[in-house]
Amino acid sequence: MQGMSSTTPERLAAQRNLPVEATRRLLRRNAYVNLVRLLGKLHGRDSADIVTQLPIHEQCKLLEHLPTLELVTSIFTYLNEETRAQLMPQLSIARLTAIVRHLPTDDAADILVELPQERLAEMLDQLPDTLAEQINRLLAYDPQTAGGLMTTDYFAVEDTRTTAEVLEQLRRRSSRLETVFYLYVVDAEHRLVGVVSLRQLVTAEPHMVIRDLMETEVICVTVDEDQAHIAHLITQYDFLALPVVDYS
Repeated sequence: MQGMSSTTPERLAAQRNLPVEATRRLLRRNAYVNLVRLLGKLHGRDSADIVTQLPIHEQCKLLEHLPTLELVTSIFTYLNEETRAQLMPQLSIARLTAIVRHLPTDDAADILVELPQERLAEMLDQLPDTLAEQINRLLAYDPQTAGGLMTTDYFAVEDTRTTAEVLEQLRRRSSRLETVFYLYVVDAEHRLVGVVSLRQLVTAEPHMVIRDLMETEVICVTVDEDQAHIAHLITQYDFLALPVVDYS
């Protein structure tokens, strides 16, 4: 019918390329503040899709010089493994270190496992000792085991604390944690003795002691447990997360 705009494959392709071309123009002008405005309003996955369509030297330039580390980290997280593997040898140690410091430790370890040993050692030297130790510990495990899949960013509380005290701790630490589904209860020797769901915590009386609230029959796995068994347990018991313990 005449008078109606036609949507041809060529037109759709051109529309999809608009953000990519806009990104390239801004990058050529070193307009990084405008790039933050353009990419920052998108979901990280969409921003990463745009970046992936750039030549590798432009990808590197963009990630190296964007001033907002939260945006850089979000984009980097959503890049596919092949693209990340190409970028990591070209990004500066300073920029790689900054990205890692903004990631949960398990995500950082997943990314750094492909880094050459010499460059990895150089980068870990730039991190705070505690963070470098956590990442090194995760890298030491087989990636197909619980140790290789686990995160060190969990929330553990002493069994003598009250719910009010624990909620205050949780508020203070919330920005440094991934999604919290369960709180893991430990004794004076830091041994796992129970678990409390977030729902249980927020609905309990403020004065209630955690040891009186926790579930003591805890299902957990050891660091060398195979991921197939872990998946079976999570499915069987409808868990959102599963504690990983060592042999001590």
